[in-house]
Amino acid sequence: MRTAIVFICFISTLSLQAKTFSTGKKIHGRHLGATLSLDLYESYLSLHIDLRKQQSMQIGLGESEKKLYSIFLQNILTPGFLLLETTSYPLAHISTWLEKSHENLYQRFNYNEQNLLATLSAGPEEPYALSFFLGEIAPLWDSQKDTATTSKKQVGSIITGQLISLGDKHLEYNQLFPDWWLEYKWKIKGQRKTKNDFINFHFQFGFKLHENKNFYRFLLFGLSRERYNKYFYRFSLIENTGFDLLIEIPLEKTNQDDILKKYFIKTLGSVEKSFPLPWTNKVLPQIQIGVLWYQSKNILPDSNPPSRDTFQIFVKPNVKF
Repeated sequence: MRTAIVFICFISTLSLQAKTFSTGKKIHGRHLGATLSLDLYESYLSLHIDLRKQQSMQIGLGESEKKLYSIFLQNILTPGFLLLETTSYPLAHISTWLEKSHENLYQRFNYNEQNLLATLSAGPEEPYALSFFLGEIAPLWDSQKDTATTSKKQVGSIITGQLISLGDKHLEYNQLFPDWWLEYKWKIKGQRKTKNDFINFHFQFGFKLHENKNFYRFLLFGLSRERYNKYFYRFSLIENTGFDLLIEIPLEKTNQDDILKKYFIKTLGSVEKSFPLPWTNKVLPQIQIGVLWYQSKNILPDSNPPSRDTFQIFVKPNVKF
């Protein structure tokens, strides 16, 4: 157990020290750039290029939340940005490798019938991936007027387009399985942050296909939104409220009698509420309440890994500074 505690402290330190390196230059009037991010949980290398010589959209801070969505929906068929990215999940690699090759060391992380290392590395469905993104990206400025000056201040950005990812391995219950897979998503994602106001939104839908017939092919739909204003003290269903919804629907017919297992692979729903304090804006208490249910991506109940399902109700208090 002491080994587990020391290792967890070590990876937490590495995550705090995660480094990101970026570079870029203009070639024939178009910006070409690269980014390398080194992190124990997720590392990536990306290359991107602007397909236009000039930024087509100029969005000011004064635009309403509804207007932000409308602007990008009107430009989804005219992409101006191309990105190629390779992603890796080092901690997931370490966890699967230890369980397979050094089981005694891996079992030192066991605590209350849970393995802490496997818990920390949970999340990714693949050890690595190659992704292509074609779409539009635009900065958000502090005002429309400032976009024509050299002293403009960026307060956020919005990105929308089509994302295609692929790989040759599937990660399930801390084990790697041979599986060529392809995932397609259309998404719109943005964030705007000022001194007192913050908004973050993400909408996506798509599908994921597997060559390995032991795993479900599925459709996915996701919608999330977070917003808070440190100076808005009244109760409101819109202000200082966030939500998260994710649904995965199997493309194969299932023999399950349970309606939830028959029509869904994964469902997640949560609501988050922020509570601004009248006497200070330096801290912002929050609470998130939600439910998560998912079954294994494995389609065959008697194969390896075995099919299983999980149901969780979670409450997450938080404080933003």
